Amino acid sequence: MVNCKTIVSALALSALAAAAPSPPAAGAGAGPAPTPSAAAEPGLGKRFSLDLHPVKRGPAHPAARSLHTLDRYGGRVSKKLRSLANPQTGSVNVTSYPFYMQYHMPVKLGNSNMTLMFDTGNSDLWVTINETQGRGSHHPFDNSTCLPLPGYTFDISWGSFGDIMGNVCSDKVKVGGITSPKQAIQLALHMSEHISGSIKNDGVMGFGFIGLNTIEPTPQNTWFENVKNSLQQPVFTVDLRKDAVGTIDFGFVDPEKHSGSIFWAYVDEKSGFWRFYNEGYIIGNDSVIGDFFPGILDTGSNMILLFDPMVEEYYNKVPGAFFDEGNEGYVFPCNATLPNWTVIVEKGRFTVPGPNINFASVGSGLCYGGIQSNGGLPFAIYGNLFISQFLTIFGAYNKFPRVGFAIKA
Repeated sequence: MVNCKTIVSALALSALAAAAPSPPAAGAGAGPAPTPSAAAEPGLGKRFSLDLHPVKRGPAHPAARSLHTLDRYGGRVSKKLRSLANPQTGSVNVTSYPFYMQYHMPVKLGNSNMTLMFDTGNSDLWVTINETQGRGSHHPFDNSTCLPLPGYTFDISWGSFGDIMGNVCSDKVKVGGITSPKQAIQLALHMSEHISGSIKNDGVMGFGFIGLNTIEPTPQNTWFENVKNSLQQPVFTVDLRKDAVGTIDFGFVDPEKHSGSIFWAYVDEKSGFWRFYNEGYIIGNDSVIGDFFPGILDTGSNMILLFDPMVEEYYNKVPGAFFDEGNEGYVFPCNATLPNWTVIVEKGRFTVPGPNINFASVGSGLCYGGIQSNGGLPFAIYGNLFISQFLTIFGAYNKFPRVGFAIKA
């Protein structure tokens, strides 16, 4: 987080918007609209649904949630923020969160049934094996049928949380009804203690684009990229739920799960992220602020991390809110009324209710906000606090990948 005294001026955000590529012409982001809710003819592809189970993490300072994200992407992190996020030095006992850090899904790798974290913010498929140093209680993958790829390695850095590194092999990977027969699987030989403790399943399955894959010397496709042409449509639809099991639908969008139109935005996949452009935002009932800015969708993150001027502007509307150096983030009286935060995507308006932005208590009657700084990164980060509000569609169309948003039914 950044001290409010060092908040970047609003001119910085305007400069970013000016330097960004031009958005599609008005209405073009929504069309020609795909028809994912229409059932494909039998035999033309598969479609299936899986449950996404929420996994609650242990008590930690809420700043640890933003640190985890900023460390992954190289955002600005202060020494104070690191100390708060360190379970050995953090001083605030937080016992619950309104939103979950992780969602997991069942995956079969070779002959092993695994439970993997569903993560749209990376493009790696890594698991632990018997030989993993620091494996802890994680269930190991039986790699006896996995064909080694000589010379291929990976190294994933999570900043102060440590790293994961190891070798690569190829085996069949099945999710629901579809198998990728020769899928690259990253075998963790070393995993830091902090990462081992923060991952509450057997590994991670990334759903980003190849630009984020850490395998060397040649990055490898994700499972979804390898199987998308076997689906009725190359999409997966996410319905995350608070305190309940959500779903991920592969190959289709269920019309029973949303009301009204789907608003589509083109994705700049070259970065590896599901990165799209927003047309503006609204705080409470104020007028539209028409800044054009990029954001990414990351189910591996919890919060909404925005550009500093946007964060400051939001908390200026919250009575008693201030940037607290002791908590390295914006806090406010827990009984304060928080305004809604709305983002505009291709003329559609998508609102996160103010009460949901009250992320966690930090003691002394103060609460920590779910909107915080993006640490100087060149994009906003929409974590599960945002994604869980809407039916969110990830469309990996070959020429024009896009994301879609719709109001839940």
